[in-house]
Amino acid sequence: MPWLLKATNLSCFIIVIRNPYSVISSQMKHSEFEAVDKVSDYDLEYISQHRPDLIEWVRNLSGEPASRALTWAIDQVATQAAWGHPNVKLLHYEHLIRDPANSFAELFDFCSVTPASDLEATVKKPSREAQSWSTVGNWSEDFDPIAASGLEPQDIDAVSEVIDKLGLNQLVSELR
Repeated sequence: MPWLLKATNLSCFIIVIRNPYSVISSQMKHSEFEAVDKVSDYDLEYISQHRPDLIEWVRNLSGEPASRALTWAIDQVATQAAWGHPNVKLLHYEHLIRDPANSFAELFDFCSVTPASDLEATVKKPSREAQSWSTVGNWSEDFDPIAASGLEPQDIDAVSEVIDKLGLNQLVSELR
């Protein structure tokens, strides 16, 4: 990420982060995502290069929730180098859905862009495809993405273990 910012002289770069329990639940429900039963070769390669201390643990991971959690975690770790850059804005998906007007106002201010007048009404509508399984309309300040994910307790434990091993507990606690 930092090389991209330097190479292109981008004035505004937005990284969207979503709660992993919601991501994994959505991927497991959505027909576009094939089931995974083991850690991907890419994830194994990334861990062997960047966290060799975890390679044996990763090789022993099994099950779809843990495998998907590892991919989610690697995606977050890979972008961390850019998080402190002044031209990078982290956008928490949950905050965007809960309060689109303020979230977009912050984004537009950050990017020095004038928002469209009907933006909030457009953002609050889930797509036709998502309407059958999305919880977007039910989000409030006390929304709990872990409970709402519909994941089984053992799946929640598997995801939590990956998050803990890769040191992302603080980030996940902010994604509510």
